[in-house]
Amino acid sequence: MQETSESSKPREYPPEIKQSLEVVQKFIANCMAKKCHFCSSILTEKFSARDWIRRWGKHATGHPENAAYLCAASCPNCEVLTCLGCGHRPKRNNQPQQIDGRFLDWCCREGRLFGMWALLARFDETELRIQAESSSNSEDPMLKRRLSRKGRTGTQDSRGIGYADRGDFSPWVNAFYDGSGGHQPALSRPLEFHSSDLKTDKLLTSTLSVVREMVPSLASTNLPPELRGMFQLSILIDKVAELLRNDSLEDITSRTEVYMAASQFVKKLGAHPELVTIVQASRHHKQRTPGLESLTLRPSKSKKGKNQQLVLGDSIPSVAERLHKLAIQSGIVLSLRQNEDLTSRAGQEMLYICKEISEVYEIIAPRKTQHIADGQLADRYQAYHQAYCVIRDERILTDGHTFNSHATRMIHSPPGRMKRLLTEIANMATSLPVGIFVKVSDSRPDMMRCLIMGPPDSPYGYGLFDFDLLCKETYPQQPPLMACRTALECRESLNPNLHRDGKVCLSLLGTWREGDAAAQWQPGKSTILSVLISIQAMIFTEDPFRNEPENTDKLGARADREAQMTIHRVQPRTIEYGMLAWLEQSQKINGVWGDIAKAHFIFNSAKILANVEKWIRGNPLIEERESLHRGESRFTRLKRALDRINTR
Repeated sequence: MQETSESSKPREYPPEIKQSLEVVQKFIANCMAKKCHFCSSILTEKFSARDWIRRWGKHATGHPENAAYLCAASCPNCEVLTCLGCGHRPKRNNQPQQIDGRFLDWCCREGRLFGMWALLARFDETELRIQAESSSNSEDPMLKRRLSRKGRTGTQDSRGIGYADRGDFSPWVNAFYDGSGGHQPALSRPLEFHSSDLKTDKLLTSTLSVVREMVPSLASTNLPPELRGMFQLSILIDKVAELLRNDSLEDITSRTEVYMAASQFVKKLGAHPELVTIVQASRHHKQRTPGLESLTLRPSKSKKGKNQQLVLGDSIPSVAERLHKLAIQSGIVLSLRQNEDLTSRAGQEMLYICKEISEVYEIIAPRKTQHIADGQLADRYQAYHQAYCVIRDERILTDGHTFNSHATRMIHSPPGRMKRLLTEIANMATSLPVGIFVKVSDSRPDMMRCLIMGPPDSPYGYGLFDFDLLCKETYPQQPPLMACRTALECRESLNPNLHRDGKVCLSLLGTWREGDAAAQWQPGKSTILSVLISIQAMIFTEDPFRNEPENTDKLGARADREAQMTIHRVQPRTIEYGMLAWLEQSQKINGVWGDIAKAHFIFNSAKILANVEKWIRGNPLIEERESLHRGESRFTRLKRALDRINTR
């Protein structure tokens, strides 16, 4: 039964889960009741999905006549095959499908269903074993030592997970083939998927490839409810959703095979009108599960068998929602594909997987009917940022980019540099914090403009600060070059780490050499994203006074007074150069950042005014006589400019 964290008292499953359990249990019971069509002997007395799939994997290798072993049982007495779906001698296809060297076939519709059930049950058993071993390996010192000893026999992988056979790994023959099989105890801890290695990726790839082949085509209609029920109860869909949640293109391109298998599997489900909700609808979180075989073949109903129950939690995002970030990144890469660095094999593989992911998402993405203007202002700004945080814009090259001359002298781009850049740009499209925007050139992806909003709790709160960025030929071995355009425009100091000539002093950029070596640029680890986040958090800080190296460790009342005076000086400069300059200067509001700046001030106008009013109450410098512009105070100018932009 389903349980909640608030109470251990069981409660009813949701209707669709209850129905799935009922129809699949009934179907499997009917299959298991089948007897040999020739001699009426019992066929499934000691059935286990593990042994069933292993048997098919061994006999169907190179032998098309054995392809039907996936749905047919061999009589223990007369050795005649009987389909567990229809109960008759299995019909054989003269040209069965071949996947991973193994022939795949089924006798009838019910035979196909049984074969899929066995595959899903086998996968669940294996995945649950992986999790149990991984958890025990990390938490139980005694078991860890035992697994370590077993690992020296050559039958374990690096995480202590067992394989019975030596030599070449086959997910169908020797994956986790230890013990007596059959019953697989449920985890006593919440279900979560651990990191994968080559063998677990191979197991998932092979499972997805075979199951995808068995999913009915578009020509098949009125599909049996057992099919949807199996997918709902198995953890295969959950595993795929977790896999597609990964938004690291670098990791994905190093595991192309498993990601292609996952995307093609999802595509086939999404393309069928009777199956698309499997990947579109939200899922019930399986807090605990014994796997498909135990749930549907031998369900436990005793109190002692509590761990054999399927325990559900709240609804969690669908496969389509999990794929959203990856689809955004893939779109960014495809939009910048005209680059010589992507003609390499690795580059072509990345384009191939990005194209596949984009196509899949186009099929399964929920059709949104609400406009971005609907909803609360904060939600609207977050949605706006998500849609426009990374944009292609060639104007950044013609709008006086600080590093134009340096860029024109760059002739050679080392192999892999542009691929790394495109991967980072794609990652930023789903990882940039709200308030940081990036514009990138199509023709020169190594040249960017970055707009950073000051954190609300700092004296830079809601101000917009403009930066130029260039990744040199030596990137990513060396950090990018950065310059603050706003600091160049400001007649006074904005921050000790933003010099009047635009220089940005930051350890990560290599422009500040003192301090912890770990804070310096780390090739292969540091990224443009980490630079931008560091600028927002460490330069636009609540205490700019202590950004000065000589002030970092200053304590006491005098130091606190100096820190407060620095804040008082910075706040009016933020209003002047981080807000009013954008709102009052036509070349800015109509320039490269025009649309982004307008959206920022429209969505955040109430927060900006409330924040500035709070500053004014404690800071007389903001409204001092010298700050008057044509007889108007900064706050009056700001309020009028915000009113004007909100009524356009």
